[in-house]
Amino acid sequence: MDRFFTLLGGALANEEIAERVGDSGLVVRVFITDLPDDAITLRLDRTPPSVHRGAHEATVDVRLELPSSAVEQVILEPGYLPMEILAGRVRFSGPVRKLLRVLPILRAGARAARRPAA
Repeated sequence: MDRFFTLLGGALANEEIAERVGDSGLVVRVFITDLPDDAITLRLDRTPPSVHRGAHEATVDVRLELPSSAVEQVILEPGYLPMEILAGRVRFSGPVRKLLRVLPILRAGARAARRPAA
């Protein structure tokens, strides 16, 4: 999960990405099913957006439940989250389609942050 925070932190450090996802107005809480005391909160309801470990104080719009092994895949693999939802391996509540529209932006930011500086 540390890599997830590194990837997402890198994406959110990009001003253009931060501005685009901050406009989504979403607060996403990811509950880790095999680590019941762990959660991730994405505050995409502000600029700059932020990511927090734990149940950060906020009214949650989208709630996801997935195993720790799947957390990185949400950011790294296009199509992963919708396929896992369809297969019933990820449970959700709230406007998840709105999150699915923001994920490609976060993914692009994470990819850009992983590239070595020239």
